[in-house]
Amino acid sequence: MPNKPITIVAGFGRCGSSLVMQMLAAGGMPTPYAIFPSYEIDFAHTQVLISALQGGAIKVLDPHINRPPVGPEYRWIWLDRDPVEQAKSMAKFWKAAMVEAPSNIPPMPEFTGDQIAKLAEAFKRNRPRANGVMLKYTPASGILKLRFEAFLHDPAWAAHLLKGFCPGPMLDEKAMAAQVKARSTKCLPYMLEFEQMEEAKNGA
Repeated sequence: MPNKPITIVAGFGRCGSSLVMQMLAAGGMPTPYAIFPSYEIDFAHTQVLISALQGGAIKVLDPHINRPPVGPEYRWIWLDRDPVEQAKSMAKFWKAAMVEAPSNIPPMPEFTGDQIAKLAEAFKRNRPRANGVMLKYTPASGILKLRFEAFLHDPAWAAHLLKGFCPGPMLDEKAMAAQVKARSTKCLPYMLEFEQMEEAKNGA
């Protein structure tokens, strides 16, 4: 029996990759080594059994740095987002992460507009590097490039596109589309993931 390709959902931090993983999982695609709601995997610090990933989906951020093992067949779903909104969301994430830091570590100051702009430029600068890495593993026909904003504007269209691209069993489009909460494409003032974890804990 031939090996099934591994679907990698990739991008830079705060690109919408967790949302796509949630959609694929809801649609019926296996997501080994992944935990709701972030579904992230770090090849450098995780003992990964490649055979367990075949036919499933994994999330890999910064693929130009966090590269998957050579050998298996991969298909990539690359997520883009407005770089300024993405930078704002990354700054929000880092600040939220510091809430759990030891009390002897001072709180993180607010990011300045200049710092946000530099982070947005870094996303733009690293995009060709990440694209080049994907092409070393997979021909262009095996890379689906999508925008985070498009998922929010039309979840049904996004679910249909994912179903057509992903190999293996037929995915449930309705279940995938239902994972997308109606919201602005702008950076939210709160951490949606925290709400999702609370809802999951309470069985909502």
